[in-house]
Amino acid sequence: MNNLFCRIKQAYKDPKQKWNGIGFISFTFAFGFFINFVGLLLKLFVPINIVMIFFFLNIFLSAMRSSVQVYHEPAKLKNKLIRELLHISIIVFLGILPALGIY
Repeated sequence: MNNLFCRIKQAYKDPKQKWNGIGFISFTFAFGFFINFVGLLLKLFVPINIVMIFFFLNIFLSAMRSSVQVYHEPAKLKNKLIRELLHISIIVFLGILPALGIY
């Protein structure tokens, strides 16, 4: 919801970069929490191997999408690298480690 609000504000406000940053952070956290929710819910019904495949497949596909975007727009490398590191750390610390019972 916050991401949608930021995108609307971006359309008619002058400092678009500020709203873009807030939208970027809120989307990354929301998407990471959603992936973790689904992965931890899967843990209740399927073996841990399937859950780990789910988590690593999401990390891999997200990294592939970002690498294609960086290939076409090399200026976005720093932004995509930060987004991917944040996304991976959210999945690892709030999804994979609790699913393994470590955290």
